[in-house]
Amino acid sequence: MEETDEHTSPKAPLGELSEGVKGIQERLLLTGMNLSVDGRHFFFYNREGDFSRRREVSIQMEHTSVQERAGFTVRDMTKMAVCLAFCMVSAFISFPLPMTPGLVTALTIALDVTAFVLSPKLTFIAVLAYVVLGAIGLPVFPGGTGGLGRLLGPTGGFYMGWPFVCAIVSYLAKRREMSFRWYALVAVVVGIPLTYVGGILSMMLVMQIDLGKALMMAAVPFIPGDIMKALLAAFIGVRVNKMVARQ
Repeated sequence: MEETDEHTSPKAPLGELSEGVKGIQERLLLTGMNLSVDGRHFFFYNREGDFSRRREVSIQMEHTSVQERAGFTVRDMTKMAVCLAFCMVSAFISFPLPMTPGLVTALTIALDVTAFVLSPKLTFIAVLAYVVLGAIGLPVFPGGTGGLGRLLGPTGGFYMGWPFVCAIVSYLAKRREMSFRWYALVAVVVGIPLTYVGGILSMMLVMQIDLGKALMMAAVPFIPGDIMKALLAAFIGVRVNKMVARQ
């Protein structure tokens, strides 16, 4: 095919086209249409070369990476890695409370931010990776602890519930337009209670205590601080998402 004007694109040599593209060309020629190839784009036009009436359809041939074929892009993996690192570092900011085996920790801020920044699927994978790393012995759990015993102890319900709770928070957070009020509402009304459910159940099972005592040990002492941390996480989440959207 000859060189065309600035609105056209040179046709790729027939030998470089795949068999599937050759078949498309043959079918188009039978219907009075032709095919032009420009890099990784295909343009359809009539046999007279009237590009002003060509279809608005272009088939873009992208060289997808292994990550993209698996459903992840490099950008997704980078965001997950940053969120995972944030969880690990924030877990070291922890201190105990009397009368409860649980710790007050900045990790809950990082978990909520992860839920706000990532999609539900990526949130679940990132938080699950954090729990697995701690379970195999890395000191990434609150207080610089780690090991399978943490999952089987009185507070194990918190750890095992986090991937699911964070994924739910992420899903609900994405249901509406991004805003501090919506993020805060989801984190406080949904995230905090669901997190407590896991901790209450594990304390009842491991420590053999009733529901009232489990509530006093796994939930009540943490409510004020968790609400404040949820508000802070909502603020950070909105800021981070706006910054990422501008890039």
